[in-house]
Amino acid sequence: MAELKVKPINGDCVNPRLNVVFVHGLDGDAVGTWCYEGGEDDGYFWPRGLAKDMAGLAVYSLGYPADKASWGSGWPIAEAAVAVLERLMSNRALRASGDTPIVFVCHSLGGLIIKKLVLVADRDRGQDAQKGKFLDRIRGVVFLATPHGGSMMATIPSQMQWFVSDAMRDLKANDAALLDLSNSYRNCIADNQGRIRHCVFYEKRPMFGVAKAVAPMSADPGIVGVRPVAIDRDHGAICKPLDRDDPVYEGTLRFLEDALATVPPTRDDKLDNILQILSQKESVPLEALRGILAEMGEAAESYSAAEIEQKLTVKASEFVSLNDRLNRLSNADPETSRLRHAAAAALRKGSFAEADACLAAAEARDLSGAEDIEALAKEKRISAAQTRGERAAAAMLRTNPDAYAEAAMHYAEAARIVAKAEGSVARNYLWRQGAALVALGNEFGRNSSLLEAIEHFRKMSVSCSRKDDPPAWATTQNSLGNTLSMLGERESGTARLEEAVLAFRAALEEMTRERVPLAWATTQNNLGNTLSRLGERESGTARLEEAVLAYRAAIEEGARERVPLQWAMSFGNQGVALMRLADRRCAQGSLSQMPCCDAYGLLQRVIRVDMAMSALSSAIDGTGHYHVRPRPVCLRPSCVRSANNGHNRRSSGVPVSVERAMSSGSQGGRAPGCGSATGV
Repeated sequence: MAELKVKPINGDCVNPRLNVVFVHGLDGDAVGTWCYEGGEDDGYFWPRGLAKDMAGLAVYSLGYPADKASWGSGWPIAEAAVAVLERLMSNRALRASGDTPIVFVCHSLGGLIIKKLVLVADRDRGQDAQKGKFLDRIRGVVFLATPHGGSMMATIPSQMQWFVSDAMRDLKANDAALLDLSNSYRNCIADNQGRIRHCVFYEKRPMFGVAKAVAPMSADPGIVGVRPVAIDRDHGAICKPLDRDDPVYEGTLRFLEDALATVPPTRDDKLDNILQILSQKESVPLEALRGILAEMGEAAESYSAAEIEQKLTVKASEFVSLNDRLNRLSNADPETSRLRHAAAAALRKGSFAEADACLAAAEARDLSGAEDIEALAKEKRISAAQTRGERAAAAMLRTNPDAYAEAAMHYAEAARIVAKAEGSVARNYLWRQGAALVALGNEFGRNSSLLEAIEHFRKMSVSCSRKDDPPAWATTQNSLGNTLSMLGERESGTARLEEAVLAFRAALEEMTRERVPLAWATTQNNLGNTLSRLGERESGTARLEEAVLAYRAAIEEGARERVPLQWAMSFGNQGVALMRLADRRCAQGSLSQMPCCDAYGLLQRVIRVDMAMSALSSAIDGTGHYHVRPRPVCLRPSCVRSANNGHNRRSSGVPVSVERAMSSGSQGGRAPGCGSATGV
C-alpha cells in the first residue's frame, strides 16, 4: 500500500527561493510517474532536471494512496486533500524555508487533490492561522491532463460496479462533486485576485489507441486568462518529458521562472525593511532592534509584519529613553558609572544578557561595602534602586512573558532597596511593578497576572496613606480601576466592573477638577468606559446615562484646544454611549414616549460620533500609537423614525438628512468607538 510521504529530490538546496512539489495521479507514485524509460537512476527523471536548471529551486515529490482497484488503497479526493495539507504543513524542510513560495506540478487526479487542498486551507484559515499562512505561500499550479470535469474511463467501470477504489469513483465524468469543486476553486482564485497562477497542458493522443482519458473540455479548469496547451502525448506519457527540450519541460520551467519573478517580498524581507526604517527613524542601532525582535521568540510567528512593526516602534521609544538614562546616571564611584555605560553599549548591540550582567554588577557594587543593608547611605540606596529599575526597563524591551515577569520582579526589588531611603521613589517602583504585571496580562492574555496586579494595587492603596499623600493614593486607585475594568471586560459577570467603578469614583474624590484638571478628565473618561461596558451587560439605562455624564465631564475639562487626542476619545466614546442609550430606550419603548424635540435632540447628538472620529484621526495622524477599537452598536431604524417623524411635525429639511444618515449608519449594526487610552 502506498504511503503518504514527501520525498526530497535535491535535499542539498539551502535557503531556496522557490519550492516545487510534484503530485502524481491515479495509480501513480512519487518516482515512476515522472520517469521516462526506466527508474529514477537509469531513466530521465525531470524533477531533478528542473532542480539543476534553476538555481534556488527546492524540489519534492509527494506520494499518496491512489490505487485504481478496490483491493488497493485509493483515497477519495476530500480525504486525500486534508491529509496532504497536514503532511506538507508538518514537513520539516518546507517549514524551515519560512515564507518561501510553493508551486505544485500535478498529473491527473493530483491536480484535483491540490484544488481541494486550496479550498480546505482557505475555509479553515479563520480557525487555523497556519493553514492561512501555507495558502499564502502557494504561487502556482501546473495541471497535466487533470480531469476537472471527470473522465469517461472512470465512469464506465464505476457504473458497471467493478472493483474500483474511492479515488477512481471520484473521477466519474460530469460528477456533481467535481463540478462543485471546479466552481468553488474558480471563485476562490477570483476572490484572491488571481494570486495563484496556472499553467495547463492536455493530451492529444488516445490511450491504447481507443479514447482519450481526459477530454480537452474536461482538462480546461475554466480560469479566466488561462489557456490550455495541447501536447502530442497520451494520458500516461504527458507527465514523462523525454528530455530538457520537451514542451512540457520547457513550459513548466518557464512557468516556474515567471512565478519566481513575481514573488512578493518574503516575511523576512519585510521585517528587515521594517528594522532598517525604524533604525533610521528612531535613531536606534539596527543590532538592538534585531535583538528585541529575537527576544519575541516563537510568539513573533503569530504576528503579522504590521503588528511586529507596531511593537518594535514602542520598544524603540523605550530603548531610547533607557539608553539616555543609563548615560546620564551619575555616581561617585567611577566603576559603577563604567558598568552602566557598558550596559548601554551592550543594549545597542542587542546583547541583553550582557547588559543585564553589567547592571547587576553595578548594583552589587553599590550594595557592597556594608554588612548590613540598613546601614547603606541614602545616596547608595537610590543609586542601586535606579540600576535595578533600568534592569527592569531593559527586560521590558524583550517582548515575551518571561521578560515581563522578570521586569516586575526587578521593580519590586528596586522598591525594596530604596524603601527606607525615599518612600515616594519606592512607591514609583511599586507602581511600575504593577504596570509590568498589567502589561503581562494584557499583551499575553494572562488573567492570573491581572489578578496579581489587582492585589498589588490594593496593597499599595493600604500602604499609601490617603491622608498623608492624597495624589499618590488617587493614582493607585485609578490604576486599580483600570486593571479591574480590563479583567472585567474578559469575564462574563459584572463584579469586576462594579469594583472598577468604585475605584474610579474613589480616585475622583482626591483627584479633583481643581487640583489636577486633566488627570480628573482622564479618570472621568475611564469611568465612562467602565459604566458603558456595564450598560452593555445590564438591561436598564441607568449605567449608560451615568456613562454619558462622565464623558460629558471629561469633554468639558479636556477641551479640544488643550488636549485634542483626549478630547476626541471622550467625544467619540460619548457618541457611542448615546447611540447605545438611544437603542436601549427604543427597545424598551421609551424613546417613542419622549417629547419629540428631546428624542430628536438625543439622536442629533448621537451622530456627532463621526465628528469625533474625524478629529481623532486628525489628532493621531502619523503617531501610530493609538488605535480605534470598534464597539458594536445596533441602532434600530424604528428608533430613528420615531424621533424624526415627531420632529418633522415641528420643522422641515434637516430631519430628513438626519434620518438618512442614521439609517445608513444602522445597516451594518456597528458604529465606531474609542477605547480608553489610560494605561495603568
